[in-house]
Amino acid sequence: MGDPLAARITRYLERHMEWMRAVLRELDELERAMGSDDTERLLDAQARRAREAEHFQREHLGLLHEWNNGAGESAERRAAVKERAREAERLAEALRARYQELLLAAEGARLRQRSGLDALRHGRDLIRKYRPGGDGADFLDRKA
Repeated sequence: MGDPLAARITRYLERHMEWMRAVLRELDELERAMGSDDTERLLDAQARRAREAEHFQREHLGLLHEWNNGAGESAERRAAVKERAREAERLAEALRARYQELLLAAEGARLRQRSGLDALRHGRDLIRKYRPGGDGADFLDRKA
């Protein structure tokens, strides 16, 4: 017979929590690098992390199915697994919050960039219209 279910779940939770800690570190790095040449590399890493998260989700569902089918684990083992699961959930919540913070920061940066681009376009349009000494309808009088 293979490893007891509680041991397999505990190993899974440990791997998953270490993965979440690594993602949190990468998100900090991504925030610092926003707008730099390194941003694209870090966004590629996040795409890879999304694929890894899908793998963790599939593994989680399989283990949860076994767990819910009462694999005959002792009350002590079940309590230990539940405690590790609560730790993993707290870490997952911190990760969700960090993603939300980063999304808000990225949205703020996008809005600032858009505002800056709008100001540049407005300046460009004013310069296009500026024709000293012109006599057309779009002539801007220097005295105005």
